Amino acid sequence: MTLKYLITGATGGLGGRILDYFVANVPLSEFAVSSSQIGNRPVFESRGVQFRHLDYEDSATLEVGLCDVQNLLFASTNTNVIHIDRITRHHWNVVSAAVKANVRHVWYTSLHFGGVGNGSNVAVQQQHII
Repeated sequence: MTLKYLITGATGGLGGRILDYFVANVPLSEFAVSSSQIGNRPVFESRGVQFRHLDYEDSATLEVGLCDVQNLLFASTNTNVIHIDRITRHHWNVVSAAVKANVRHVWYTSLHFGGVGNGSNVAVQQQHII
């Protein structure tokens, strides 16, 4: 079954807000969320949201998780959490896997300086990659 949207980062501030919007406005059959932590599956499935396991370091999970996805909403990892070289590798792995999986569009968003909900002015960067 083709999935219209796959949302990454749904356990974070921006991804969580995107997920809330989708739950309220998009049929549940049209989207899924992903996480590198397989233990997050029940959190999403209890809300009726489909789940896919994506580990940005594991090409097998990327290949399976991105299969039959039309649009990928890719929320970047917070640069304060992990090293920039690792983030760059993750981005490369995800975009490369999306190309191989024939994902039509990758929407990339990166938040800097603390993310959503901390009271600061947040710089949002969006790029249509594919």
